[in-house]
Amino acid sequence: MMIFCVNACAFSDVQSGSWYYDNVTDMTNQGYLSGYEDGTFRPDGTVTKAELVSIVGRIAGLQESAKAKQSLGRRYGANGTYKRFVRLGRDTAYGTNI
Repeated sequence: MMIFCVNACAFSDVQSGSWYYDNVTDMTNQGYLSGYEDGTFRPDGTVTKAELVSIVGRIAGLQESAKAKQSLGRRYGANGTYKRFVRLGRDTAYGTNI
């Protein structure tokens, strides 16, 4: 589970001078990226599909209410949010040659 952090320097594994430091800092401060509960960002880790969809959703400005999340969770299981964004992307891109 990812949580919001205010600054990349708050991540124990994102060091100033790293090639990705400025990008992680900017995107974290804008609210697009977040770290893990243990205070790490895991820059060498693999981004899961669910994490990618969450990031894209934040960048696109998509938000869900708690009630909608519960409803989707019941309908689509633990990945309800993931499936909703995939469906939204499919429906939006249909016919646009994306």
